Amino acid sequence: GVSAIGDLNMLLKPTYEYVLSTVKTLRPEQRTMSLRLHAPGYLAYDPRLLNVVSARFGGRIERLYARYPYQPVRKGQRILDIYSPEIATAQQELVFLLENDPTDNVLIENARKRLSLLGLTGEQIRQIETERKPLLSLPVFSPYSGLIIDNSVSFNNTASPAPGMNENMNNTAAPAQTVPASAGPGELSLKEGMYVQAGQRLFGLQSLATVWAMLEFYPSDISMLKTGQVVEIHVEPFERPFKSKIGYIEPLYSSGGKNLRARVYLPNPGGQLKPGALLRATVQAGSRTGLWIPETASLDLGKNHVVFVKKDGVFRTRAIRTGIRTNGWIEVIVGIGPEDEIAENARFLMEFASQAMPLVF
Repeated sequence: GVSAIGDLNMLLKPTYEYVLSTVKTLRPEQRTMSLRLHAPGYLAYDPRLLNVVSARFGGRIERLYARYPYQPVRKGQRILDIYSPEIATAQQELVFLLENDPTDNVLIENARKRLSLLGLTGEQIRQIETERKPLLSLPVFSPYSGLIIDNSVSFNNTASPAPGMNENMNNTAAPAQTVPASAGPGELSLKEGMYVQAGQRLFGLQSLATVWAMLEFYPSDISMLKTGQVVEIHVEPFERPFKSKIGYIEPLYSSGGKNLRARVYLPNPGGQLKPGALLRATVQAGSRTGLWIPETASLDLGKNHVVFVKKDGVFRTRAIRTGIRTNGWIEVIVGIGPEDEIAENARFLMEFASQAMPLVF
């Protein structure tokens, strides 16, 4: 293999002049290039849209209408029935006052307030007053819309395995979920017959009105990345790309990787974008004026880049210092100028040189 290349005098023998005359050359171009960054990624839940449903009063779960994790729930939907001895007693007090002391408005209003503070809705209180009997099993209605996120499910966007930077996106894992043995797959940890306390978290409801596109960038791209840059996102299996802007660049590298992540907030009407879906993103990162050559004209030797400069009909190697890459072009900082003539395909010339002459590199 090639370990180092200095100022080698390449292919000086006259026997190779005919072959070299067929090598295409070009000159470095002074131009303004539009910069585009490419990044793989995946869709994730927006944790800002996670609401918690808590028990407004304690008691025993008599009936559970929400049955499994990620079940869609609408705002106002009946999710469970609870029997609460405390509320049963408070209801009986209101019914007793209505039947035996209907003119004591202060006591009756206080009884109503107590039931309201315990978690009953105005409609439920009116029903008790109309029917003059307590509700033994109290329905609980969802205050939000969303997908049920069970208490036993740990869903953390920042701890999710990140897509690799390779081309095969199918190896990418979706965000991690952990479910304990107490709740089997597809089951809620909440069960009928369980007792809950006032204020206890029952489960979360995750809205999909917005989702996050989590993008991963090489360290070499970070200097060009800024919030507000326009992004075009291709999500499997949608044909049309989704357009948005870089919303946030994380201040630390992703766990287990050397890449920096950025977030793009995507509106998701109808919930068509599903968390875990894989994507490819193209970021419009402005423009840059400088001296550019095609990537094919440069040999990347790790720390060094080398081009083949043609002078007096002969190619010689020359080390250059490079800047950024974009769209198949590479920026040249030092080493060659617009007047230099260089080989268009550096790898081809390198392979030809190694076969044609017994050179030691």
